[in-house]
Amino acid sequence: GVMAADKVYDATTTASLSGGMLAGVLGSDTVTLNRTGAMGTFADKNVGTNKAVTVSGYALAGTDASNYMLTQPTGLTADITAAMLTLNGVMAADKVYDATTTASLSGGTLAGVLGSDTVTLNRTGAMGTFADKNVGTNKAVTVSGYALTGADASNYMLTQPTGLAADITAAMLTLSGVMAADKVYDATTTASLSGGMLAGVLGSDTVTLNRTGAMGTFADKNVGTGKAVTVSGYALAGANAGNYVLTQPTGLTANISAAMLTVTGVSAADKVYDATTMASLSGGALAGVFSGDTVNLNRAGAMGTFADKNVGTGKAVTASGYALSGADAGNYVLTQPMLNADITAALLTVRVNDAQRRRNDPDPAFTYAISGFVGGEDAGLVSGLSTATDAGPDSPAGTYRIFARDGVAPNYRFAYVDGVLTVLVVGREAVGFADDPIIHADPEGGTRGGPCPFGAAANPCSVATVAEMLPTVREIVPTVRIGDTAGIYYIGRAQ
Repeated sequence: GVMAADKVYDATTTASLSGGMLAGVLGSDTVTLNRTGAMGTFADKNVGTNKAVTVSGYALAGTDASNYMLTQPTGLTADITAAMLTLNGVMAADKVYDATTTASLSGGTLAGVLGSDTVTLNRTGAMGTFADKNVGTNKAVTVSGYALTGADASNYMLTQPTGLAADITAAMLTLSGVMAADKVYDATTTASLSGGMLAGVLGSDTVTLNRTGAMGTFADKNVGTGKAVTVSGYALAGANAGNYVLTQPTGLTANISAAMLTVTGVSAADKVYDATTMASLSGGALAGVFSGDTVNLNRAGAMGTFADKNVGTGKAVTASGYALSGADAGNYVLTQPMLNADITAALLTVRVNDAQRRRNDPDPAFTYAISGFVGGEDAGLVSGLSTATDAGPDSPAGTYRIFARDGVAPNYRFAYVDGVLTVLVVGREAVGFADDPIIHADPEGGTRGGPCPFGAAANPCSVATVAEMLPTVREIVPTVRIGDTAGIYYIGRAQ
C-alpha cells in the first residue's frame, strides 16, 4: 500500500511516499513499521509521467523486529509535472491609432526558476493584442508568445502575463488643398474657404470630411495682401472618425482688396461758354460705406472737366479729385462720378458805329465794334458778318438805321446794336427860312424866287436890293457844315 505522490517539478529527485502496511508478521510477534527514514527517489529530477520511484529507508521496530527482514517496496511510479514560471515587469506601450490591435511589449523577467536550472526567456514570438483597434484609455492587452529556452526549460511552464493595459490615442489627420479666397473688403474678418482632402486615413477606415462648420478668419478686417487666415471648424464623420483627430489647415493667406464707393447726388452746373473745360460741381454723398466704418467725403480737390470746351447739350463731365478720409478710408476706393451738363453759347454784341454822307453820295464803309469774347479769343473767329442801311442813294437828308447781320462764330451767339447814318444836304442848297422856298444864289448878287432873306421891303428881292445890301457878295454861303444834324439854318455872307 505504499504510494509515491505526483509532484510539481522542484529540481530534485525526491518523491513523497505515503501509506504502507507490514505484511508477514507471524503470530503474536511484535513488529511495527518505522517510517522515519523512509524516502522515495525519482530516477531523475525531470518532468515526466509514470516515472519510476525507488523506495528506501523503511525499517522495522518492536521486540520481534530482529526476527524479520523488511523488503522495500518496488514498482512505484509517479509524475513530475512542470513548474509554473511567471513573467514580471512586462509592459504594453501606449500607441497612436494605426487601425490594428497590435500592442508593443517591453520588459519582463522570469520568476520561479529553481536552483541552478538553466532557463531563459524567448521573446521572439511575443506579442500583445488590444481587445479592439479603436481609440481608448486603459484598454486590456492580451499577451502571448513568450517562450522558454535553456537546458531545463522543459521542466517549466511559462504563464503569459495578464492584467496589462495601454492607451490608443487618436491618429492625426491633415487636410490638404484647402484655399482661402481673396475678397473685396466687407468690414468683417470672414474668409471663404474651398477645396480640402483628408490625408492620413488608414486602411479601409471610413472617415469623411465634414465642412459644415468650417470657417476662415482674417487676422483683421482691413485691406491687405498675403493676409494670414486662421482655419477652424473642419470636422470628421464616418464609422471610424472617432479614431482620428483632424489638424486644421495652417499657413493659408489671402488678399482683401478695397471696396468701391460711389458718390451720389453730385451735379455738374450748366455754364455759358468760357473757352475752358472747367465744370462747377455741387452736392454729393458717399454710398456703400459699411455700418460702423468711419469714412468721410473730402471735396477739397474735387473738380469737373468737360470733354471739350465747346458748346453742346448733355456733354460728358468727368469728375476728379474727390477723396476719402476717416479711420476706415484705407479700406475703400472711391469711384469718381460721371456727369452731364450743357455749355451754352456766349453772347457777342456787335455795336455799329454812326456814319454820315451827303445826299446822292455813296455809303461810306460802315464800321462796328464786337465785344464779349472770352479766353483771349477775338474777331478772327467771326465770319459772315455784314452791314447795311435803310437809306438809299437818293434818300432825303435825315437819319437812317445802319444795321449788322449774319455774324457767325463758333461757341458764340450774336446781339446787334444799330448805328445811325446821317444824310446831309449838298453844300450850295441851303434850306430856306421858316416856310420859305429854297433860295438860289446868283453870281450877280440877285436871287430867284422866294422872299428876300435880308429883310428888304420888296418881296421878292430885287437885284438892286440885294446888290445894295451885299455889294461885294460873290456867293451866298450856307452856315450848315458837313456832319451837322438836319434842320433849319440861316444863310450868311462871304466877303
